[in-house]
Amino acid sequence: GVAWQAQAMTIDSLHTSRLSSQTTDHERRMEITSFTVWDMSDPTDGSTQIDADEWVAGGDLLRVGGAVRFLDQSSHPLPGEVLIELVNITANATVDSNGAYSIDVIAPQTNYYDGFTIAAHLFGPYDSTEPGLASLTFNIDATKPGFQANAPLGERILPSSQQLFNVTITDGADSDGLDLGSLRLKWWVEALHDDGDGIPQIEEYGQRPLLREGESDYFHAQFDDTYNSHGQQVSLFIEGFDKTGNAVLSGPGLEADLVHYISLVPSPTEVISV
Repeated sequence: GVAWQAQAMTIDSLHTSRLSSQTTDHERRMEITSFTVWDMSDPTDGSTQIDADEWVAGGDLLRVGGAVRFLDQSSHPLPGEVLIELVNITANATVDSNGAYSIDVIAPQTNYYDGFTIAAHLFGPYDSTEPGLASLTFNIDATKPGFQANAPLGERILPSSQQLFNVTITDGADSDGLDLGSLRLKWWVEALHDDGDGIPQIEEYGQRPLLREGESDYFHAQFDDTYNSHGQQVSLFIEGFDKTGNAVLSGPGLEADLVHYISLVPSPTEVISV
């Protein structure tokens, strides 16, 4: 919005001045000078910064950030003077007092195996951002691992000091694979873990690592439920993620667990009267 003044002067000091009839907008043109996307949801593989073609889980909390400067200047706009809008995800923000911006968004709950692009631009006619600078393409896996319990099966199970838990877990042909180190069995045996109310609660569960059988989709662990008396309960579920952070959908409690059963402890018949 600057009006320029031109002045002409002769060698004998005669001069004339005239204001321009238009204003310049060069000082108002701005550019995004940095653009970074972070994955703020656990688990993250190494750095939270997302690189090109990296995998992200559907529904993860993403943070888009960077800085805005006036074109060819070291100065920056102030809060409220510029609006940064994201492309492909509806969100926007202005800068802070240092010219930096930060926008939190949720990754789509849709698979993008061939790439999903988040970009940013400055709202209005003064965006002079270098093409391609404020853009990142990465992959999204929104499919959670599938699973099926194989053992123990049944409503009543004989207790054992080496009770076998076996489960099939798969992440599908198009996914990035399971995070094998995150997979574990959470087990609750009433005689061992219960606080007296007969209800399995998350803080009462013990845990065992799930071991993979070769290169298959079968995983197993062993636990001890011999301390249970007849009619007491056992509750089992699994925890873990695929490599992008999609969680296995099972949880604590008799309503959400993967397997629960009643301990069957047979005893010989005793004649107490004739």
